[in-house]
Amino acid sequence: MINEFYKQFENMEGEKAVGWLKPGSQLRHFLTLTQIMDSGPCTVLDAGSGLSDLHGFFNKLNQSVDYTGWDVNPDFIAIARKRYPKIKLELKDFMKTNKKDAFDYVISSGGLAVLSQPSDAWEGVKKLYGLARKGVAANFVSAYGWADTSDMLTRVQPEIILTQSILLAKEKKIALIHEGDEFSLLISKEGS
Repeated sequence: MINEFYKQFENMEGEKAVGWLKPGSQLRHFLTLTQIMDSGPCTVLDAGSGLSDLHGFFNKLNQSVDYTGWDVNPDFIAIARKRYPKIKLELKDFMKTNKKDAFDYVISSGGLAVLSQPSDAWEGVKKLYGLARKGVAANFVSAYGWADTSDMLTRVQPEIILTQSILLAKEKKIALIHEGDEFSLLISKEGS
């Protein structure tokens, strides 16, 4: 289903190639999601890495990040390897991993937007949370959005994600940032 969704963008370039059709939307998402991070050196998993544009974002900021990208689309991994031959990229589905505490931060920009059903979004959050030592950030398409988006996008109720995140993270810092027809979830695992 995921690879089928992205086929419609295969002749596009830049952020449009991974489904961000509004100009500047990918940058806006990166700026929101990376608020979870501190300024020091760290490890980051880009879950659903696409073309690894998040790595390029970190490079532009001169941020010291040990980057790893996981994606299920072999074409995206191949293109990203050509663009960034020195980074760690794996053809891997983060929804099917059992790793724990493997990265300081786990960021998923669009990785939870194309799922079989809305309940899979929560399963994805739990997987990302388990992979992170310091924090998790992900964005979603809101069930209450006004935008005319693809039928293949998974629309999620923000209040359900927030409530379940509070139960999962207990005393940790949680932020839910609503941006038009999308929202972002940030969970810090460091302190309350």
